[in-house]
Amino acid sequence: MSTPTVEKEQKFEALWTQIAARFKLKSEHLIFEALNEPAGGGTKANADAYNNANLQFQNIVRNSGGYNKNRITSLEPLNGNSDYGNAWLYKIPAGWGDKWSYQFHFYSPYDFLWNAWGKTQWGTDSDKAAVWQQMADVAGNFTGIPTSIGEFGSTDSGKINESASVWLWFDYVIRTARHFGFVTFMWDNGSFFDRAAGTWRDTTLGQVMKYAHMNVTNTLAEPGNSTVWIRQGDLIVDKTIGLRFSGNTLAGVYNGAGQALTSGTQYTASSTGVTLKASYLTSLLVPGKPLGSIGTIVIKSNQGADLKIDIRFYKAPTVATTSYQSPSTSSSLSIPVTLNGAKLATVKALKADGSILKDDWTIYLPASQAGRLTWYDFDYNESDTLTISSNIINMVKNAGQAVTFTFEFWPRYDPLNTVPITVSYV
Repeated sequence: MSTPTVEKEQKFEALWTQIAARFKLKSEHLIFEALNEPAGGGTKANADAYNNANLQFQNIVRNSGGYNKNRITSLEPLNGNSDYGNAWLYKIPAGWGDKWSYQFHFYSPYDFLWNAWGKTQWGTDSDKAAVWQQMADVAGNFTGIPTSIGEFGSTDSGKINESASVWLWFDYVIRTARHFGFVTFMWDNGSFFDRAAGTWRDTTLGQVMKYAHMNVTNTLAEPGNSTVWIRQGDLIVDKTIGLRFSGNTLAGVYNGAGQALTSGTQYTASSTGVTLKASYLTSLLVPGKPLGSIGTIVIKSNQGADLKIDIRFYKAPTVATTSYQSPSTSSSLSIPVTLNGAKLATVKALKADGSILKDDWTIYLPASQAGRLTWYDFDYNESDTLTISSNIINMVKNAGQAVTFTFEFWPRYDPLNTVPITVSYV
């Protein structure tokens, strides 16, 4: 509707005339929403076209009889984008019925939520300030208007996004939304909640969200601290899990079977974290234990979420082939890999001359982000395959020179924990 035609407007009117008539006797618990994420362009002209559609929708609903005269409607900005809403959304005049609400969608910051440009962690003061400002801007522009975040969420916790950062993001977004009086609706296609089993795939995240909504303080792990990494061949030493207690107190540390660990001998605690003793970590490495997860611990506080921390034994992933010549550009390039307990964090793509393959502006980002791709440019199946998308393979062909893809794995502080793959065309 942001690029209107007579045909589109006629279809839109016909649809809402039928929907409004069909549901006009339903109670006030039913809310009508004109369009979900109305797409098409990013200009004021596009927004004005959709504003007209909102007015058309509002007029149809209000004049369709039954309870629709006073039914709550939900109006979105162009693309569901709060910035577009702040700038261009036309507020419905009081004479058209005051029972309308505002809805926007919140997927910010894009770089973290979509593992773009090497932004693999979230949770600094500046990260939080940016989220706060975005919501404050909405609250300032729609004062007195019931407002909801119709969609919000991250990509897969523990695969695409590092879990501790995901916990921090959800906790802060929910609490900030509550502060401004926004109702929140999480978007999930099954990646987070197992509908068949009725359980959260990341049980800690489920608790973090619950207690954030209840305004109960959560103890949370510092970014990057959802996993304790032990490299094969290294001397096993004490490992500290950084924590943000936020006024909470530690209630105990437990293993995956629910047995309490002994303070002083198996772990120690401070105001900034829990340290697992080398002797306890060594006890988990029984002979023949395969690489990968060797156990979990659960950190419990006096209130809020229980933090489930993975303990992983790893070594650098290996591949049989590090060079590919003239692969097909019509499909993704699949690279067999032995992950050896590691998890993929991001991918750096540099041409043979040292320049960046895609998004060359990222040269101005920190060294840990410059030259990195965006999720769906790359992927992996957590089993045995790394993937480079066909779009990126086409960019390699057009570059006219070889490109080296450096697959960087968690833990990112280990400089040896990478796999370089070179792709070229002859």
